[in-house]
Amino acid sequence: MYKQFFQDFFNFFSLDNVEIGKTDKEVFFEEDNVKVFHYKPIKRYLNKIPVLITYSFVNRPSILDLDEDRSMIKKLLELGIDVYIIDWGYPDHVDKYCTLDDYINNYIDNCVNIILAHHKLKKVNLLGICQGATLNTIYAAINPNKVQNLINIGMPFKFDIDDGLLFKWNRNNNVDNFVESFGLIPGKLITSGIMMVKPFEYSISRYIEFFNKIDDDSSLKHLLSVNKWLLDSPSQPGEMYRDFIKDLYIENKLFKNQLIVGKHHVNIKNIKMPVLCANGTYDKIVPPSSTRPFMDAISSTDKVFMEYPVDHIELFIQSENNNDMIPFIANWLKYRDK
Repeated sequence: MYKQFFQDFFNFFSLDNVEIGKTDKEVFFEEDNVKVFHYKPIKRYLNKIPVLITYSFVNRPSILDLDEDRSMIKKLLELGIDVYIIDWGYPDHVDKYCTLDDYINNYIDNCVNIILAHHKLKKVNLLGICQGATLNTIYAAINPNKVQNLINIGMPFKFDIDDGLLFKWNRNNNVDNFVESFGLIPGKLITSGIMMVKPFEYSISRYIEFFNKIDDDSSLKHLLSVNKWLLDSPSQPGEMYRDFIKDLYIENKLFKNQLIVGKHHVNIKNIKMPVLCANGTYDKIVPPSSTRPFMDAISSTDKVFMEYPVDHIELFIQSENNNDMIPFIANWLKYRDK
C-alpha cells in the first residue's frame, strides 16, 4: 500500500505522461513564432462564420483543452462551431523587441485576414481569453469592419481598480528597469507573481487536493493536467510587456479612451458589434469590477454580461459551476451568424 502511495505521490511531480491539448488540430498559418491552429470538425458546422480565439501571453492556451470532459474547445466543436486559435508560441530574443503595435496591427491582423480570405468572408468572430480578450478588444476598436461578434472571457479593461492585488502591484511596477534587465520577461516569474494573488489556492491547496483525490482517477488526472499547464510558462516579449503595463495598468488609457497603438487611436466607441462578456465572481486576477465598465463604454446595443461562481482558472474549464457557458455562447453566435 505504501509503495503505491509514494508512487502516486511522485507521479504528481512527474508530468511527462500527462497529455493536454489533445483535440485534433492542424497548423493553418504560421508567421515567426506565432501559429494559427484550425481544429478539425467533430460535427457539421452550424455557423458560416468561424471563431478565432486569442489567448493571453501568460501560460499556454492548452488550459482551454485540458481533457475531453472539461475542454472548452471540444465543447465548441461539438456544438458546430468552426474554431481557430492563435498560439503565441515561445517568444525568443528576437521577439523581445516586438511591441503591442506589432502584435495587434501585424500578427492578429494577419491571422484575421488569412481566415477571412480562406472563407471568403468580410468578418470573423473573435473570442478572447484574459489578456487575449483585451488584445481582441483593441483590435476590434481599430478594425470594427472585420469583427462580426466579440466575446471576452475574463477580460481586464479598467485597470485602476483596487479589487485585485495584481492591479495594485502592476501600477507600482518599475517596468522600464524590468524590461532593461531581462529583455524577455521570464514566464515563471510572472506566473509566480500571479500565484501570489491566491497563494494558498494556487500552491498548498493543490497538494492537499492531491491527497484527497488520490483514489479518484478522473479528478486526479484533471489536477495533474492543471498542474502541467500551470508550469508551462513562456517568456513574454519585453517591449510588448512594457506597453501593456505602462499604457494599461499604470495609465489606464484603454478605459480612458486615450490608447494609441501604432498609428491608431483605440476608440472604444467603435465597438458597435454584438458583445458578450463572461467573468468569475471569485476571480481575484481579473475581478468583474475590471470588466463591467466595458459594457457601458462601448456603443453596442446588443451586449450581454454573464457572471459565474468560479475563479479565474475555473472560468476557462468546463465544470458544474459554468457548464452552460459554452452552450450559451454557441447559441448566442447562432442567432448572430449573418
